[in-house]
Amino acid sequence: MENSANEFAGSWEVLEATLPNGQFAYTGTIDIKENRSVFKLDWEITAGRYVGIGLPIKSHLFVSCGEQRAGLGVALFHVRPNSDVAIQWCTPEMQGGIGGGAFTSRFNRDFEGEHELAQYFPDGSLHGTWTVVIKKTGSIFEILWRKGEAIHFRGLGLQMASGLAVSWYPDTRQLALLDYVFDPLDSDCLLATWALGGFTSLGTEKLKRKLSRSAERP
Repeated sequence: MENSANEFAGSWEVLEATLPNGQFAYTGTIDIKENRSVFKLDWEITAGRYVGIGLPIKSHLFVSCGEQRAGLGVALFHVRPNSDVAIQWCTPEMQGGIGGGAFTSRFNRDFEGEHELAQYFPDGSLHGTWTVVIKKTGSIFEILWRKGEAIHFRGLGLQMASGLAVSWYPDTRQLALLDYVFDPLDSDCLLATWALGGFTSLGTEKLKRKLSRSAERP
């Protein structure tokens, strides 16, 4: 039985976390709150304070994490059966709304390379058009958005079942992209694999709900 997206909300204790190089990462707590159609995250961990924004899809929550909310973003590039690529995206400034978009160039079902895309705000107005350049290095994708030769954003990507989850932030060395899913053996635990700027392999995280779902019910 799958957990619903709203069950990601809560206060979570970090049971264990490793860096992409396998070293111990941190302990602490993570608070996840619903904000309309997206999730807002706050890390209070031994490595420092971090913030995040997440988009749910089925049993997964993809989260972009950085030191501050300004400049942070997350998007899902969905490959449709007809090979079109549809985009969902959000930033903290969008106050829980989800924007749309699409690849406007022909997609050959390979994300590596250059693509043209357009992104729209939740009200349908145009946010912008870019050339997005995607390169896979190890287990992650390195991504940049440019207009002409001017680079506007840099980010990271992780493969997902329907396409590619991507994140961006002004300083990619402080950017993490996490893929959360419920532990199939314990619905009060979240498991994550995560990418971190500067690494080509993935870290791991295991969280335990600080108050179980049964204890929350009156």
